[in-house]
Amino acid sequence: MAPPPTHERLTPAEHHVLSYVCAGYSNKEIAAFLGKAEPSVKHQVSACLRKFGLSSRTRLMAALR
Repeated sequence: MAPPPTHERLTPAEHHVLSYVCAGYSNKEIAAFLGKAEPSVKHQVSACLRKFGLSSRTRLMAALR
C-alpha cells in the first residue's frame, strides 16, 4: 500500500502555487502574480492533484483545510 500523500512530497513551486489555489485564485491570476505562463501553473496544479489523489481543485482545497 502506498503511503498517504503529504506536503513534503510537493516541490517548492507546487507549494507556492498551492497556497494561491487555496486562497481561491484562478490559474490565470496565479500565473500573473508569479510571473509564470498559465500552462506552467496548470501543470503544477495537476501535479498537486495527482500527488493527493484528488480530481478537482475544490476537493484539494477541502483536503488542505
